[in-house]
Amino acid sequence: MSSTDTWSEQEGWLARFVRVFERRMAQPQSYQWARSRWYTRWLVQRRTRQLFGWMSGFVQSQVLLACIRLRLLEELAERPQSLATLSLRLHVPSHPLSCLLDSAQAMGLLRCGPTGLYRLGPAGHVLHEQPGITAMIEHNHLLYLDMQDPEAFLRRSEPGQMGQYWTYASDSRAAREAAPGAPDMTRYSGLMDASQGFVITEILDAFPFQDHHTVLDIGCGKGRFMAALAQRHPHLQLQLFDLPAVVDLARQRLDDASLSPRAQCVAGSFISDPLPGGADLVTLVRVLHDHDDATVLALLQKVWHILPSGGRILVAEPMRLPQGEAEVVDPYFHFYLLAMGEGRLRSPSDIARLLTASGFSGVETVPTAMPIHAQLVTAQKIGVNPSFRDK
Repeated sequence: MSSTDTWSEQEGWLARFVRVFERRMAQPQSYQWARSRWYTRWLVQRRTRQLFGWMSGFVQSQVLLACIRLRLLEELAERPQSLATLSLRLHVPSHPLSCLLDSAQAMGLLRCGPTGLYRLGPAGHVLHEQPGITAMIEHNHLLYLDMQDPEAFLRRSEPGQMGQYWTYASDSRAAREAAPGAPDMTRYSGLMDASQGFVITEILDAFPFQDHHTVLDIGCGKGRFMAALAQRHPHLQLQLFDLPAVVDLARQRLDDASLSPRAQCVAGSFISDPLPGGADLVTLVRVLHDHDDATVLALLQKVWHILPSGGRILVAEPMRLPQGEAEVVDPYFHFYLLAMGEGRLRSPSDIARLLTASGFSGVETVPTAMPIHAQLVTAQKIGVNPSFRDK
């Protein structure tokens, strides 16, 4: 019996019906039949919009980038303006600019009133008020450079533009040895900091930090999360751990916020250096998805060793979304993390499996209001794991 026959037997009758129906509907004669009948036209329209959306996604991303690089949103945040005025102020000919303005209007970035004046639309207001989003849109041009030949991208063995940007992902030794203030480290730490606001909100609103006394944040970056955590929970003691060139930036932020008396900043690499002890909660915010399973497993085992019995770990990062919600988000993170180097998008169950393999118990998914920004998985250290306690 072939593997296809076995698969067909395991497949339920409803799934088989749907599969055959979808195949038939994709045939040209079925398309013509379905589009001419009101009771099937909606399905044809939906699939056509979906396919066209995939095809035009790159153009929409470039409309966003053009609006940001031309500072169009800043111009219109000051006052509504006409095409002629914007053409003069932005130094763009009127016809190409009208294409950009009309496209931005179709996307909800702009609105044009009956007098012909353009102003910010609902999505434009969001972009103007959220510098982290605009920073990521500007940054994504590196991903598009890497993926301009997707076949070569999938087969390559050397890091591309994105891997060179995220120094620690493509050359961990160079990242560990970088001096404080090194341009590469400052650049990517700044981007992480700018884009972290939405993630921080999800974490602080969802997890009961009041149940803990000392929090160690591994991969703290410039310390934005820990500064926000300290302000929300004044009882907490803080430990921040990151590469030497990065942790100095976090120390400066805590000094500026008068939080230094509650904080300990430790320089090191979680790959090659020991982690500081003393915390009853360890947080990993947008860290695991940058690394392969072997590196993640080694890190989680290190965390298990430094936690006291009853201590907790909290993993917070973008994770795979359920079918029906994943269409836009999952492909982006799959290829962004692949472009970085060894990164990968995991599901909450993938994280749970790695935590369990590292000795943790009671793995739970913590619900968040906006899973698109971050999902949370937590687990507890209970007792001693004999599988690696002596290693």
